[in-house]
Amino acid sequence: MEVSYDYIGDVFIVIETGNMVFKPKHIIKVFTNQYLADQYAADFNERAKKIGICQRYAVICRGLFE
Repeated sequence: MEVSYDYIGDVFIVIETGNMVFKPKHIIKVFTNQYLADQYAADFNERAKKIGICQRYAVICRGLFE
């Protein structure tokens, strides 16, 4: 028996990466708009860089199905 799912759209997940090694530590926030997610991560990364924080935010994209 085949299960079918309906594609709803993409979600963009802002994650915290540890010490610049791509090992997701925490999901920070989820967006339905790629530009908002990218800007959120970029803003944090810029602030972190100024104060010397090693951890960074990255954005991953996943399809959302129902």
